[in-house]
Amino acid sequence: MWCVPPHCENGARDTGRGETGVDCGGPCRPCQAGDRCRAAADCGSGVCTNGSCMIPTCSDGVKNGDEAGIDCGTASCPLCRPGRGCATGADCTSGVCWSGVCQAPSCTDGVKNGDEAGVDCGGDGCAAPCPE
Repeated sequence: MWCVPPHCENGARDTGRGETGVDCGGPCRPCQAGDRCRAAADCGSGVCTNGSCMIPTCSDGVKNGDEAGIDCGTASCPLCRPGRGCATGADCTSGVCWSGVCQAPSCTDGVKNGDEAGVDCGGDGCAAPCPE
């Protein structure tokens, strides 16, 4: 259960109590796109531009919306490069997600990636030739 200060549910913008929008921002719940803000923390998207909360985009420099990593890993954003966040291998350019981080392709990751001709075989980086 979440304890909410009474002023965060009164239908008013209480600027003296730190709210930036109506019942949002500051000590209250994060504000939605279009609501007023003073800082990124006031917004559900984590993006406050010119005093307004912005919608999440694939170029805002913040992990928000349904992104798996910062500006990557969704149907509408590019796949995440190694070192970026992920939920599954499908979020990563390498196809490998380990402990929430996209991994670089390797010859032992169980995935056909990089310049491999098959799963963990062939290509310049893997010594093992692919079976015929």
